[in-house]
Amino acid sequence: MKTPIGQPVARIDGRLKTTGAAHYTADQRLSHAASLHAVLVKATIGAGKIEEFDTSEAEAMAGFVRFLSHQDGALIRTVENPSDGSFAAGEAYTPFENDRVYFVGQHIGVAIAESLEVAEAAATSI
Repeated sequence: MKTPIGQPVARIDGRLKTTGAAHYTADQRLSHAASLHAVLVKATIGAGKIEEFDTSEAEAMAGFVRFLSHQDGALIRTVENPSDGSFAAGEAYTPFENDRVYFVGQHIGVAIAESLEVAEAAATSI
């Protein structure tokens, strides 16, 4: 039996990658005319219950579109079998599932705006 360890691997895209001719997603120039940007809002406490979100500062920002949290359950889909390996096979994940905070940095909402800068500022203000 011949082992593949230590043997060269023929790659279809090898020449493109080594010569710099390969095209990557990050190289694409998108039209931002109809684009929205989203930034996750993270919990700043280790444990607790979310009573309410103060979005007044974010709503006053030009270009702010919306803030989504567990209160918008009808708009947020459950992800079945996430492919990034973050969950066990067959396990489903619902972002912003409930009003409980379990750890610092937990994703508790998402700020959506017309520019990344406004979305970041809004996420920080919520």
